[in-house]
Amino acid sequence: MEYLRRSSRLSIGPETKLNADEHASEAYYSVKLAGDSNFISEVFFLTVAAHHYGLGATEVLHDDLAKRLHELEKHVEQLQQDRNRWVNVGIDTNN
Repeated sequence: MEYLRRSSRLSIGPETKLNADEHASEAYYSVKLAGDSNFISEVFFLTVAAHHYGLGATEVLHDDLAKRLHELEKHVEQLQQDRNRWVNVGIDTNN
């Protein structure tokens, strides 16, 4: 339960806190607890962090790119529709 106050492997300083503001969080985590965490706790928290920063960030990036791709496809479609309107503009057909 107190893993983040015992171990310096993970820093959650810049992360959003739900129950505390930045100063309260800094004060809480500045007090280090004595002792070591067991292996299972280390593996659990490192796995959660890897998922959050690795796979989770990749999923967010994928969703953002998919949204941008959809917007670009709509833009290309609009340009293709406008192209038909502008293809013959400026061409003199009387010559």
